[in-house]
Amino acid sequence: MTEHTTTPWKSWEDPFTARLHIEGDSTQIAVMSSELEMLDPEDSSPDEREQARNTVDANAEFLIRAVNCHHELLAALKQTLDALYNETTKSNSVWISTTKHMASAAIAKAEGKVTQ
Repeated sequence: MTEHTTTPWKSWEDPFTARLHIEGDSTQIAVMSSELEMLDPEDSSPDEREQARNTVDANAEFLIRAVNCHHELLAALKQTLDALYNETTKSNSVWISTTKHMASAAIAKAEGKVTQ
């Protein structure tokens, strides 16, 4: 199976087209466009154009956050499941504390509360 582009991914706006580009490791992954490009400036209000732009920004941010925290969330979930089914770790408060910290950090990253 082919590997995906390494993380972290980030976005940048092309000043000429106003499209958002998503890239990782200097590799273009996606170009985010929306109905913003389809809106006729004469037939749409500034509020409609701003809302379309805000939607593109929010979608790009959501996608990037999900991709960039995938490995941490997966590792935290695996460790949590192991803790639930492993008699040795159930009674190890240091291990439980480490797992709780790992899970909390991954969740914060997924929610956009931590930048990396």
